[in-house]
Amino acid sequence: MSAPSDGSSDRPASHRLERVNAQLRVELARCLLEDVKDPRVAMTTVIRVACSPDLGQATVRVSVLAEDPQRRETVARLERLQGFIRHQLGTRVTTLRRIPRLRFVLDDSIAYAVHISQVLERLPRPGPERPGPEAGRS
Repeated sequence: MSAPSDGSSDRPASHRLERVNAQLRVELARCLLEDVKDPRVAMTTVIRVACSPDLGQATVRVSVLAEDPQRRETVARLERLQGFIRHQLGTRVTTLRRIPRLRFVLDDSIAYAVHISQVLERLPRPGPERPGPEAGRS
């Protein structure tokens, strides 16, 4: 049975696989910023790339700064642009013989962190503790 391609296996990834994941993350971010001219993809951040051990597939976790329907449409648009993005990566990443097939997945971790921050901001702040009437008695 093969290991999951999302990087969640129990065994640690090899150093080479970690380097490839990091390099692909950087180059994908640059590609989305410089090469993809679609404004619907403009507010996309590459969070993490996890390649399968054979480097045949890569799961790309992205965060999109938009409302939910637009976020889903952005991920669908990235899936449709996969061929173009892989071609651009092929010109940028010369250390790989083959660029893995890309699977884009929406990552909600940043949106969740923002939500938690907003909830925490709304909580009442504790004031300085005042001594009660019993505090002065000894």
